[in-house]
Amino acid sequence: RIARSQALSTGTAELTVVSDGNLTLPMGFVFPDAPQEELEALLAENGMATEALTPDCNVTLVRTGDRLAIFDVGAGPNFMPTAGRLLDSLAEAGIDPAEITDVVITHAHPDHLWGLVDDFDELVFPEAAYHIGRTEWDFWSSPDAMSQVADDRQTFVVGAQNRFAFIEDRINLVDDGDEPLPR
Repeated sequence: RIARSQALSTGTAELTVVSDGNLTLPMGFVFPDAPQEELEALLAENGMATEALTPDCNVTLVRTGDRLAIFDVGAGPNFMPTAGRLLDSLAEAGIDPAEITDVVITHAHPDHLWGLVDDFDELVFPEAAYHIGRTEWDFWSSPDAMSQVADDRQTFVVGAQNRFAFIEDRINLVDDGDEPLPR
């Protein structure tokens, strides 16, 4: 696990990684098609947890010149109690959310997107430009998205569509081969 934040400077860019907490994912959710008894035995044999995975949720920021980009926005307050720590970690790293000039959303899973808005449905990064791959946006925005995911992940679709509504008028859709950030 990282501390709440770690920074590295390389030439003209500064890379900062901050913690959003961690997830708690039941094995049946992570490996739904695996025979659970066999999976538990294999995990136990290798000294791994058998009930749940608890991966760290880290968010990366890159500062270049007068731009500060954040890659994904964490889970926010409504996904699970072990995640959603991004704002505390940013504060500890001395980063004001209003400083963020660009938000790059890699994909619309809850731990990457649901931190887009706060408890009051206000954008956490109000001054930012927002960027996401067109294919990703089209999938989650589609009226057919709900039928494309398993029943236990349908809340992912509802959450993505809800958050997309906050940025639909300011989103930059990135096509394959395009660079998402201005130079």
